[in-house]
Amino acid sequence: MTTTAPTLLARIQHWLERIPLAIFVAIALVVGLVKTGIRINPLPGADAENFPQISNSWSATQFGMRGLVWLLGPNSSSGFVLVGVAISTVVVLYSAIVLSRQFSTEVSRILILVLIAGPIGGTLYTTIGQNDSLMILGSLVVATSKRRIGLVALGLVLMVAANPEQAVVAWGVLLIMSFAPVLRSWRWTSAFGFIAAAMSAAVIAALVRGSGSEDKSQFLDDFLLQSLHNFWSNLPLSVYALFGFSWPIVLVLMWYQGSRSRIVGALALLPAFLATAITIDQTRVLIGVTALATLTWLGASLRDIDFDKLSFPVTNRLSWTFLLSLVLPSIIIYGPSGLPMGPYAWIFFALFGDQPLW
Repeated sequence: MTTTAPTLLARIQHWLERIPLAIFVAIALVVGLVKTGIRINPLPGADAENFPQISNSWSATQFGMRGLVWLLGPNSSSGFVLVGVAISTVVVLYSAIVLSRQFSTEVSRILILVLIAGPIGGTLYTTIGQNDSLMILGSLVVATSKRRIGLVALGLVLMVAANPEQAVVAWGVLLIMSFAPVLRSWRWTSAFGFIAAAMSAAVIAALVRGSGSEDKSQFLDDFLLQSLHNFWSNLPLSVYALFGFSWPIVLVLMWYQGSRSRIVGALALLPAFLATAITIDQTRVLIGVTALATLTWLGASLRDIDFDKLSFPVTNRLSWTFLLSLVLPSIIIYGPSGLPMGPYAWIFFALFGDQPLW
């Protein structure tokens, strides 16, 4: 009897599953950081110094980071950087610990790669000092909550505090996705989250207007045409930026889940892309409104599907995911310039400034 030697993919799979979790997370973090770099862009220190006074700005309704920096200090731009780094660190550690406990080694490490080395991580690393890290943390808490009301409520509060308008869209996207069979159990939870987020956003907007400031809807006219131009002029990069190297994984899962899931998934993307197209910040908005549904759906899909029993079995899934994370690019489109930042572009930007790549 002859035995077949393990393939290279099988060897990579075995190595990725056997190395300690801390080393695996470090590798995923390096892959993500090398592709996107770190971009520090903190909110003004005055936003914390004047808290809880409402500022007359585009971000008037976003009080999460302002409140944390005001509470923890220092009340300066450096305070936003420190808090942003701390939240980003929590996201990485929380994802590693919780995902490794809830899923098998293979599935948990696929999810860690998608989160840390993909567009969600890229948004985390390139918006240090902004509310995006708080939005991603809230989405992660909800996605890994197993629908436990305390964790769902905590995640909801974090998301609304970070960006109430994005929170409404994010929960709406998850609500639509709950009509896919794999997320059926999330329907009532997502409906609760959507209603709670919408009510919270309405109250916050009313408070902002009552203070004499303008809420986000009143700034749309100033940025709408430029936002639409930035979104459409960068197609198909605007779409690719959503999942990045995870697109093949998403498409394979959607294919095996059937036509209903594909239709529901396409419908769920409509409000996400609409919110991105009409707001100036492009990819960071797209990630903000989809991270909750992306993490929840991927976790449920990878847990439920028995790949070995499919008509076309998919083996060495962690190896493929790891190789995709190395080979396929990460694209981030910044507003208001609409500049697409490709992989490793941060090196050139550090040398020559934010110049267009083509």
